[in-house]
Amino acid sequence: EAIDESVFAGRLRGYAGPVDLELVGGRRGRDVFAGATSSAAVGDAEVHGEAMMFRVADPGAGASQTVAKAVAGVSRQFAVGSGILVFAEYHYSGFGVKRPQDILDQLADSAFLARVLRGDTQILGRHAVALNASTELSPELALGGQWLHSPADGSGVVVPTATVSFGDKASLILSVYASYGRSPLG
Repeated sequence: EAIDESVFAGRLRGYAGPVDLELVGGRRGRDVFAGATSSAAVGDAEVHGEAMMFRVADPGAGASQTVAKAVAGVSRQFAVGSGILVFAEYHYSGFGVKRPQDILDQLADSAFLARVLRGDTQILGRHAVALNASTELSPELALGGQWLHSPADGSGVVVPTATVSFGDKASLILSVYASYGRSPLG
């Protein structure tokens, strides 16, 4: 509806053997950003990373005008049964809250809430560790699981998943969310 709700971005991407590099920059809303992403084959694994810097036009109460975001990760296929694909990542978001217990207060800040609703805060805290594993036992049955952990307060969630496929048109996904850590207050 307005130019301040749009994205203008440019991307330059290239390869050097098993390494790819991408430079990005532009404007999202009224924020200016620049960053780089890269991935490479290292032995039997793949490593990847992303780093972004934002110059924030409306940082909100007590927030910095310069914000960093980063991801570092690795993935590998293990030759067990039909194969187990494992991803591990570390996420940092300067848009997140410093202390997880402050999230409810921050959601009352309209600038922070707007960023959450727009998708700027893939994680609500500053730090997160993620592990994802999956395997296909047959064309009809796949098993997997995720572990998301906050190093800031030791909380997290474990999510085992089973996917049953009924052909190309339907599937059933069963998941259980098992959280741990101190419960939120208030």
